[in-house]
Amino acid sequence: MTTEESFAVLKAVKAEKNPYDFTPEEWRTFSDEQKDARSATLNEPYQGYTNIILVEYWPTMYKWEVEICGSGKHIYVYEDEFTLD
Repeated sequence: MTTEESFAVLKAVKAEKNPYDFTPEEWRTFSDEQKDARSATLNEPYQGYTNIILVEYWPTMYKWEVEICGSGKHIYVYEDEFTLD
């Protein structure tokens, strides 16, 4: 990679919008798992909860492991049971 290419990559990284509105210093303290966390909303509430965080896709079950926001419980749901935020 040439110097010009390196600076172009650096400029692109700096231009990326921070999806969580944290300062760059705060963002660097997060683990890769925290950075990759995606939020979604269940189409049908689970025990009154609708907000979830996608944890991991399990291809053998064709389901997503999700964490229910507010309770910490993990459940498995099909992709058509939630909508990405």
